[in-house]
Amino acid sequence: MKRTILVWLILSVQAVWAQPRQVVISQIKALIAQGEKAESTHDNTRAIGFYQQALNLSHKAQLPAYSILLCVDIGILKSQLTQVSEALTYLRRANEYYHTFREKSVRRRFMIDYSFAIVHIGLTQLDSATHYFNQCSYLIKTHNDSLKSFNHYLDLYYLERSYLAQETMNFTESIALNEEAIRRYKARNKTDDGSGNHYNSLGKSYAALGQFARADSAFSRAATLYASTPLFEAIILCNLTDSQVQQGRASAGAQTLQRAQQAYKRYQRQTGETDADVERRLRQNRAGVYLAQGNLPRAEAAFNELLTFCAKYFPMPSGFRVDAYLSMSRLYEQQRNPAAVRKALDAAVREAYGPRATSPEQAVLPRSLVSALTARADFLARTPAPSPTERAANAREALTTYEQAIDLVASLRRGALLPESKAFLAAKAAPLFEPALSLCYELAQQPTQTDVYTRKAFALFDRFQNSLLADAQLEQRLMRQYLPAPMQAEWRRLSQRLSQLRLVRETGNPATEAELNQTEKSLIEWQQRTDRTHPQYRQALSRVTQLSMTDYQTVLQPGEALLCYAPTPAGLLVLALHKRGALFRRLPVSPAGLDQALSRYRAEVSRNPGIVGSYDNRPGQAVYKLLLAPIRAQLPDLTALTVVPPPNWQIPFEALETQAGRWLLQDVDVGYQFNLSGRLLPPDPVQTRHEALSFAPFAADTGRSPFRMPNGFLLRSLRASAEEATLPDGQSWLGKAASKQRFLEDAQHTRLLLVTTHTYPGPRETALVFHPAETDYLLYPSELQHADLRSVGLAALSACATEKGVQLPGDGVHSLGRAMAWAGAQSVTCSWFNVNDEAQALLARHFFPKLNNGQSIRENWRQARLEFLASPDANRYSGHPHWWAGVALYGGHTPFEPESASIPGWLIGLLAGSAGISGWRLLSRKDRAKKSGL
Repeated sequence: MKRTILVWLILSVQAVWAQPRQVVISQIKALIAQGEKAESTHDNTRAIGFYQQALNLSHKAQLPAYSILLCVDIGILKSQLTQVSEALTYLRRANEYYHTFREKSVRRRFMIDYSFAIVHIGLTQLDSATHYFNQCSYLIKTHNDSLKSFNHYLDLYYLERSYLAQETMNFTESIALNEEAIRRYKARNKTDDGSGNHYNSLGKSYAALGQFARADSAFSRAATLYASTPLFEAIILCNLTDSQVQQGRASAGAQTLQRAQQAYKRYQRQTGETDADVERRLRQNRAGVYLAQGNLPRAEAAFNELLTFCAKYFPMPSGFRVDAYLSMSRLYEQQRNPAAVRKALDAAVREAYGPRATSPEQAVLPRSLVSALTARADFLARTPAPSPTERAANAREALTTYEQAIDLVASLRRGALLPESKAFLAAKAAPLFEPALSLCYELAQQPTQTDVYTRKAFALFDRFQNSLLADAQLEQRLMRQYLPAPMQAEWRRLSQRLSQLRLVRETGNPATEAELNQTEKSLIEWQQRTDRTHPQYRQALSRVTQLSMTDYQTVLQPGEALLCYAPTPAGLLVLALHKRGALFRRLPVSPAGLDQALSRYRAEVSRNPGIVGSYDNRPGQAVYKLLLAPIRAQLPDLTALTVVPPPNWQIPFEALETQAGRWLLQDVDVGYQFNLSGRLLPPDPVQTRHEALSFAPFAADTGRSPFRMPNGFLLRSLRASAEEATLPDGQSWLGKAASKQRFLEDAQHTRLLLVTTHTYPGPRETALVFHPAETDYLLYPSELQHADLRSVGLAALSACATEKGVQLPGDGVHSLGRAMAWAGAQSVTCSWFNVNDEAQALLARHFFPKLNNGQSIRENWRQARLEFLASPDANRYSGHPHWWAGVALYGGHTPFEPESASIPGWLIGLLAGSAGISGWRLLSRKDRAKKSGL
């Protein structure tokens, strides 16, 4: 009886409690509806008031589901009102409700993380925003079914994340995000009619990359989709106007601007309201069109009107205001008003920094800051000054500004993942180095400042060439330090596959394009997962400092000089670093004169004397007088020369003639480097199975008939390659056994890697050719660079023109030799031009037996060529440098078999700012695997 009464009492209480609970829920819903109505009229302050009343009710009634939703809505609205600190408070409160709520809904978690990301963007804490976006991405991947119908927040996630990628200049990632959003929408609705925002974002990214045809197409599609929504149509048309103005199409821009104004007027007639953002865009477009038309008075008035309008309605830092200041600086420069130019440029920089940033890396608007810093540095560098003192002050400020822009771009580049984004950022930095180095030289002429600005020039040379290679070398080493082996293997697999697919993307195969998009997506997901689970890796990568000249001098040998060249309009800058100091000179040669001299020498040294005839030594003597004679005159005890050549030179220094009949090789040891920091990286302690591994797919005894590729390219037998391949004491693969698959499987397990074969000059890259018995027999640099060749002490490429390739702006030549270094090979031999297989075999007879004699690889390479020149073989081949100087050695500063792999002091200093780097050490090398014969 007591039990029955107790149950009745409980049910009575629940019934009484349920009735007021339903009343409270109804009140909350009514307040939410009022808030949404106020929000639809852009009255955010009033909307927040309704939502706060509803939040108070839901909190008292212990309704966490409503409390979470309301805290998120208030937080977003507060951030839109630039009340970001209060916004963050409400989102933290939402997080507390979530953790106390028994029902851990994936949708609520996604909504909270997305909102945190948006608010952190408002706080200019981009790393934190990226973290929360990564959390969203993880939920999409792991709970896709739960989020499939969560369309509003999913669309917002893709859109806002694409905007963040644009701000950090990762435009390729932004494109991938918007294309994924459009794909999802099409799959859901069988149409793209709701993807106008994403097409608009696509257009912005394509315009930033200079792909204006694609940008205009995306903007046009977005405008069509928003034709029935005049406010959004006006916004899209404003973006299209801006794209057309950037292309110099002032007339087309004026017509599109007129359409945008008409759309905005329709919106006003329909609603009776105004929109500050659209009015700002229209003013900005009007000023840009006037400037493009050359109507300076009207342009100046329009820009001033724009800035006045923005000061009233948009108090927070904004990219459009930076653009306005930069446009005004160009206008004032046309009016010959330098004081006004400087004032506008300074305003642009301040705007891009934001109110709280203390360094370029903390800037609110990093993309805008790069443009503003570059414009200010260019102006200061070219502006005449009334006195030497003022000129020196301008030059110092210009140099500092260039350095800030270069550092910022390098930081953004290391934070990007997809190759297109990295290449874009490398190209973005390329135009900054030449004027910065010229300013270093100008300032170094002051007697008390020579050392200071020579050191600054050295730091710039370190980043001047092969920047992507240097990034990759650093990234791979830090990856091995901070990430587990499975994550490293996944990264290599995805990167290699991405490179393979890019080689065939132009075929137009839909399946290839689909796999390419999926692989890019997987690589982005890898980065997001890595940032979430191993944040110390990304922190270490972002904190790397630059190499110093003093660090580098510690590894130079007595009598050795490192030469770095940089052509400029005023002459050829050369920095010669040696043990006792450095020379920083500008050689009096014009770019046209230098190009002509190099072209003549390159043509002469590379031509086959068996076809053309005797050697003309005058071009080589002329180049020696231009490039080296002034340096050797000041370094009379020079015994070794290490050159970091500009990527387009492609000449053998060792075959320059110091005087008639005497090669430079006979006086000094000549070697090369792709970049400066590569020499200082210690080898990894990787165990090997083979001391030497050779591949000769076209050895003479493997078949007499030449092989004709489908495009008609003929691959003949290489008569001497069999002998060359068997000279190293190790395992040799000849003919059909020398397959690409075997190379990729076995090359990572050897100390000496020799490939003697043909190369195929593809439309974009030069490929190594393996035996064509298998369908996949071409190995391109973009695929090779993702192999794991850390164990390789010397990679010898005995093939034609392996150092030929596409020159990447802001980077180097995308060649097979560079790809070997990228993959981890410590030293590489590669060819400038076509080489003869018999001559290479003769040189190999003198070279490979010396490798284990304890001398450096480059000294052995020099001695082998000197022996060749002193032998009867030299007379047989007429002594023409075509036979012996076509192959360059990159690296090779140490003996082939080093005793141990210790960490140099400079590297510890370089990475001192990285989290946990003080514990980084390399194990001693393990005993090598026994040699295995054929």
